[in-house]
Amino acid sequence: MLTVSADRDDVERMLGAGGLACPACGGPLARWGRARERQVRGLDGVGRLVPRRARCGGCGRTHVLLPVTCLARRADEAEVIGRALEAKAAGAGHRVIAEALGRPASTVRGWLRALAARAEQVRRRGRMGCGWRRWRLRREPRRGRGCRGRLSCCPCVSRRTV
Repeated sequence: MLTVSADRDDVERMLGAGGLACPACGGPLARWGRARERQVRGLDGVGRLVPRRARCGGCGRTHVLLPVTCLARRADEAEVIGRALEAKAAGAGHRVIAEALGRPASTVRGWLRALAARAEQVRRRGRMGCGWRRWRLRREPRRGRGCRGRLSCCPCVSRRTV
């Protein structure tokens, strides 16, 4: 899966002009139909997404092009997961976050555990793109379990760090 612009017209223009490169070999990607329909849960309900599929002219591999508002292998939009991470950084527990977002506690717990498991990778990179916002992990001692005290929401990160 490859993350692309949320604007479908931009993606179509880039595919037509050979402006998207294959992550495997660097060859140009071309249109190759559509992937299966997905339901994506946002803050204001469930939406339908039929992502574009592209094929590499060099190696022949196909890739699903997901908009930046979605995350690979997640049924919820990046904004929903971002809100959960914000709440965790503020000290809320997974049950409180789940209730506020209207999601199962096990789902929210999974998001938080996934971030905690990859926190060092994210910190080393300095940021984590989640579509609607940028996140940055600070170098702080770990307090308790999870990512509390290590995750900093940075909605106004300058373009030079992106």
